[in-house]
Amino acid sequence: PATGLWAVRGATRYYFGREGDYPVPGDYSGNFKAEIAVFRGLTGLWAVRETSRVYWGAGGDFPVAR
Repeated sequence: PATGLWAVRGATRYYFGREGDYPVPGDYSGNFKAEIAVFRGLTGLWAVRETSRVYWGAGGDFPVAR
């Protein structure tokens, strides 16, 4: 989380996010594959790599897996 480096086994490495972001991989597109995503608790930003960014939440929130 400090550098934003995601190491995906059998694939490659990606830099996505920044220090303080919460990594929240999940199937956000409904394709049955996990996408790289982060939640930025200071601003409520949810960012899914190569897909979307949306603000949902408020400062001090944190993501909860479902």
